Order: sequence, then structure tokens, then C-alpha cells
Amino acid sequence: MAIVINANDGTISGISVGGLPDGTVDAGTLATNSVDSAELIDGSIDTAHIGTDQITSAILPAGAILQTVNFVSTNNQVTSTSSSFAASGEEITITPASTSSKILVIAVWGAQILKNGSHQAEGEFKIVGTASGDLMKHRYQAYDYGGSGSAQDTTINMTVLDTPSSTSAQTYAIHQRLLSGDAIKVANANMKTNMIAIEIKG
Repeated sequence: MAIVINANDGTISGISVGGLPDGTVDAGTLATNSVDSAELIDGSIDTAHIGTDQITSAILPAGAILQTVNFVSTNNQVTSTSSSFAASGEEITITPASTSSKILVIAVWGAQILKNGSHQAEGEFKIVGTASGDLMKHRYQAYDYGGSGSAQDTTINMTVLDTPSSTSAQTYAIHQRLLSGDAIKVANANMKTNMIAIEIKG
């Protein structure tokens, strides 16, 4: 087929696929927004062609991890003799990127109950969130059948999933209270508190 240049409308006909020599069409020749995803072949965009910070949370699928925050205590023992819940000072703070995000909190800490004589000791721990309040409770019981009195050590772990529906800073704190016995402690001498807060896209 002959190549025909139409002077009336400025079109060229008769050019077949592959008829133009290599390098004829450059970026300046392409019209703005003329190349869309339909023209791209699988694997045509590799990591070297993705600009820095171009993948944002807005294009990630639900369930993607957006950020993590870690807290490790300085191993300060926090003792309480109160029968009412009180903050232990062990806490972690994370600021969600979206109101639809979920926050997964994993907390592990050493705990201790002190008691004298042959009686039961019992205490409770809970995790409290800024927006959601009480999220999880755990009751710890210790027994001393010898009658000499002792300090009972244990490790407490809690995993909670919160939906704060907020982009304000969210603090997740460990609270404790003594139900029976002499005293209850968070972060005993041999076990630091470890907390991780993970934001998951909703």
C-alpha cells in the first residue's frame, strides 16, 4: 500500500505496523495521557521505574500493614495495692493514617503478686485504648499452700484488635489492680514490657 499524505487534514495513511524506524516516536511526540494501563504489558514497570514515595497507603489493598510502633520499657517496676484499676505507666502510642484503619496491639510483660501467709492472691490487668476504652482483661491468680508467703512471678500477654475510627494519636496502656494479697506489680525485675502497635488498612 502506498503512503499517502493528505494535505487537507494533515493525515498520513498507508503506514503499517512496524513501518516507522526505531526512535521515530519519542516522549515529546506522544500526546498527554495517550498511554494508559491498557497499552502496558505485564511486567513492563519494574521497581527501577517507580519513583520514591509513589506507592502510598491510598493504593494499598485492605489488610496491608501501614506502620508499626514498638515500645520496650526501661524495666521500672510499678507496684499497686489498690483494688481499683490504675495505669501502670507502660503504654504505646500510634497515630493512624486513616479513620478506617484497625490497630493490632500485642503486649507481653512480666507480672508479680506479693502475698504473706497461706492465702490466695489475685489481681487483674487490662489494656485501655484512647478511643475505645477497655479492650481486654486478664485475671491472674496465685496460691501459696506452704504458708510462708511468697512473690509469685508470671508472664502476661494480650493481643487486641481495635478500630478507633480516628486519625488522632491513640495510646494503649496497661492498667492493673489488686483483688487479694499484698501487692501487684507490672514489669518485674526480670521481665521488661514489650508492646507493638500495628496499623492495618481497613
